[in-house]
Amino acid sequence: MTDHRLSVWILGDQLIQNHPALVQAEAEDGREHFLVVLVESRGRFLKRPYQRKKLVLLLSAMRHYAAELRRHGYRVELAKAATFGQGLKRFVVNWQADRLICMAASDLAGRRFQQERLPDLLDIPVVVQPNRQFLTAQYDPYPDPQAGKRYVMEYFYRKMRRHFDVLMSADGPAGGKWNYDRENRKPWPKGKEPPPIIAFEPDKLTRQAMEEVAGFRAAIGTTTGFNLAVSREQALQALEDFITLRLPEFGPYEDALSSLHHHLYHSKLSAYLNIGLLAPMEVIRSAEQAFSAGVAPINSVEGFIRQILGWREYIYWQYWRLGPDLAASNFWEARRPLPRF
Repeated sequence: MTDHRLSVWILGDQLIQNHPALVQAEAEDGREHFLVVLVESRGRFLKRPYQRKKLVLLLSAMRHYAAELRRHGYRVELAKAATFGQGLKRFVVNWQADRLICMAASDLAGRRFQQERLPDLLDIPVVVQPNRQFLTAQYDPYPDPQAGKRYVMEYFYRKMRRHFDVLMSADGPAGGKWNYDRENRKPWPKGKEPPPIIAFEPDKLTRQAMEEVAGFRAAIGTTTGFNLAVSREQALQALEDFITLRLPEFGPYEDALSSLHHHLYHSKLSAYLNIGLLAPMEVIRSAEQAFSAGVAPINSVEGFIRQILGWREYIYWQYWRLGPDLAASNFWEARRPLPRF
């Protein structure tokens, strides 16, 4: 096959291991024969007044992901452009690509762009792989939802637990109950100090991103003090830190607030799940193993897993499986805010 013809586009919030577009391209052509592109869209970063630390996380994580792909033998183009469309168009022309493979965006606007506009814009076929950053892509608890029927998160969650065999025993749910919420409503004790959150010193790539984002006029907040994980290796360290230091007491204080502390026992892992540095099932299994090993009690582990296998997946299912119209009829349940984890 002619060099540079097959191309892969990876979005900035899809920084996952074994990306399905990479898997398909490599199966067809071998990693040395196709090109990967990640687009830093200035327009997307300036679309809303985003917090500067969020933008630093996205930029730095994309650049670290690109560097990691190169270390594994992939050919990668990190393109900067005013829009995704402009960046991809220039990339396709420069590399004479005849087909582009990507994974479906997690948001509706992104998917419509990929499926409805991108093929005409690039004038080449675009293959859109299913998004696999959510577990409902593997299993749909309610494959034939009915208009007017109420779908409650608790029963959705139980179906997910059974299917994926999470916190289950031979007799049913681990510990004898599906939900330990009643044990997880303690107020924050006076004088109690939470364990520190793991911090990562910015490296050269991150410092460069911080300097760039500091100049984004539409953004809010400051880049000062940025210390988040920006690579999979660091995200795994953050996961281990949470499992060891905070999961054991996550449950009792998952809804607690304190005016003296910015964090209590929450995981601070949401951002890493959302951009793909961590996969939901590996986080779930890590918590489950902590229970099996006696490191964390069932109420903490079940409460944490419910945030991911329950709430996170349920809200995603509401809008991608149930659909916008039916989701609106079920809005009494969907509108509840996601508990912090």
